Amino acid sequence: MLRDFAYNLTTGLVDVLNGFQFDEPNEIVQVAILRFEIISPDSFMWRLLINDRVFYLYAEDYVPSMDYVKHVFDTYVSSEGWELVSAREAIPFSFSSPVSITAAHNKPTDSREMANFAVHSGTDFVFLASSEEKASDAYFSNMAPHGYKR
Repeated sequence: MLRDFAYNLTTGLVDVLNGFQFDEPNEIVQVAILRFEIISPDSFMWRLLINDRVFYLYAEDYVPSMDYVKHVFDTYVSSEGWELVSAREAIPFSFSSPVSITAAHNKPTDSREMANFAVHSGTDFVFLASSEEKASDAYFSNMAPHGYKR
């Protein structure tokens, strides 16, 4: 499960990334974790450099709507310069692992749209956003949203 990343290094991150549709087949060649943050006890954010592009990976167990997801990315990235990456396989909300594992889960009105972008990892819905940030600046913390500022 992806959220175990906070406690144990596993292949969960690679497994989840393989659930997203990248531009080229067999496209994930290089992955660098630039930042990992526990946002709340049940939500997590990664800033990744994948094949010379900066991405943000967001995981949370309860997602009330796609507007909520978009707000999280807008706030975290500190801009609207990002685009969601589609899931390779759209899984209907009621069959997703975060719903089937939990006792109660309210179905969002936009659950069909959510299925197009969400990958599942245990109890979490996971979303990937491609940013417009320059890969050449990715390793410098002052270029990262919420990163070190002098």
